[in-house]
Amino acid sequence: MFVFDNIVATSENDVIDLSSMDNYALLANAQYWMERGNLNIALRFMCQLTGEPRRAASDWINEARLLLETRQSAHALTAYASATGLAHTF
Repeated sequence: MFVFDNIVATSENDVIDLSSMDNYALLANAQYWMERGNLNIALRFMCQLTGEPRRAASDWINEARLLLETRQSAHALTAYASATGLAHTF
């Protein structure tokens, strides 16, 4: 059996029909975005998986969510620290 990658979304603004995509296409698109360093879009594709592939990828999905939540919290804390530091400077 051969599986050919069919990448549908090559830019962040592309409109795609998820109902027409099977698990192979979802995984191919997730891999495409992971290779380009965009974990957020890759996670969106992975969350669309169904059945056994979803169960197999559930640990990765949970870890990716935790990473993105941690990254968002770190950015918020950094912004708060910067704002607080500027307020005390003047």
